[in-house]
Amino acid sequence: PLPGAIPTKPGSATMPFPGVEPVILREDGTEAGANEGGSLCIKKPWPGMMRTIYGDPQRFKETVRALHDTGLQICVHCMGDAAADLTLDAYEEAMNANPRPDPRHRIEHCIITTPQATKRIKDLGVVVSTQPQFIRLGGDSYANMFGEERANRIIVTREWLEAGVPVALGSDAPTTPWLTPQVTMFGAVTRITLSNQSYHPEQCLTIQEALRAHTMGSAYAGFEEDIKGSIEPGKLADLAVWNEDPYTAPLKQLWQIPIVMTLVNGEIVHQV
Repeated sequence: PLPGAIPTKPGSATMPFPGVEPVILREDGTEAGANEGGSLCIKKPWPGMMRTIYGDPQRFKETVRALHDTGLQICVHCMGDAAADLTLDAYEEAMNANPRPDPRHRIEHCIITTPQATKRIKDLGVVVSTQPQFIRLGGDSYANMFGEERANRIIVTREWLEAGVPVALGSDAPTTPWLTPQVTMFGAVTRITLSNQSYHPEQCLTIQEALRAHTMGSAYAGFEEDIKGSIEPGKLADLAVWNEDPYTAPLKQLWQIPIVMTLVNGEIVHQV
């Protein structure tokens, strides 16, 4: 078995291999560990931070190359800027050695990245799969944890979209206390911390952009844009009906909008 590879359960019928979901690799640790300042793989040391890479970088690249050669989509857990750069190096080397049409490899979380990484992500066609509600959890401590310069580079969603990077928003369930799409979109459009401060609001998305990234963006991330992500003839009628229009609801109440109906394949499975 390839080191660090975690095959996920069978799922999408539109993946490169029908019925097989991506292979997930972990390249660094957590944003904030239980008893330490965190274990992101970062370029420059910072007090309280551990520069942690899981395994040998060259072995990691060999693993990515082997998985790429099988035709699978690869997703790598990256929190720090050094982890993201190593992952992009591995993707680029694998794709240059064995060009494939639309491998659509992914970076999961992508918490801290450099401006140079944004261009590489776009050029390689890599999908950023991220969770802006993390800012609610940790935004008040980012400057102390990472230093002001790196804290300015937390989940740069606006920069990614303007650069043409494919962005998928999600909840990271079950690791966060808030699992609903309302909270995910609230995080993307407000970036409000627990102390109710807007964290680098220049990176906020509009509600239209956040909704698209959470629906069509996530469908695209899983090679499912032909069957999910929008309300169109021929797609799965998996729908959630909200009690208010998120386009007109006050942004600070977005996370509280209740769900009044859920449909799966066009059938009502929940109704208030």
